[in-house]
Amino acid sequence: MLVYCVDIEGWPAAAVYDVTIAYPGSFPQTERQLVAGNLPDGVNFHVKRYLLANDVPDSSADAETWLRSRWNEKDIRIEQFHSSRGGVFVGEPLQASTDITEWVPIYYCLSAAFWLVFMLLMVVVYAMNSTMWWLSVAVGVFFVIMSRCYGGFEYFQAKYALSKDASQ
Repeated sequence: MLVYCVDIEGWPAAAVYDVTIAYPGSFPQTERQLVAGNLPDGVNFHVKRYLLANDVPDSSADAETWLRSRWNEKDIRIEQFHSSRGGVFVGEPLQASTDITEWVPIYYCLSAAFWLVFMLLMVVVYAMNSTMWWLSVAVGVFFVIMSRCYGGFEYFQAKYALSKDASQ
């Protein structure tokens, strides 16, 4: 997307924000781990601003090289974060972090209540209205077909957008 934006003539004087998010301690990889309560101890953010006019190259090839070097910097920054004691970004004077463990019990209760009410309402709607049942089956079949043919609906949308741009 950045390379596409650099190619647009008359792009306004704006900035690109490089946001790195790191979680100290363990990080859940699956929904099962989330449900089991394996949550990180907090969330740390590292934000760096790059002006498009001054910091980002104008050509697509140079912008791609610049972007790859930002990804390499981000990988190093995350490795240093996890290897440092206390989980902090190394060498950065200002940091923002939040402790998410305070609101987790409330979140669990609200989330469980929402999904319980939602599922009960869906059972009632399906029992009372066969049209909703058939609509759900049709939507499910549509997304299975999109997944098999295109790798997912988002890839179908991307291919459609690219073909539309190519035809113009």
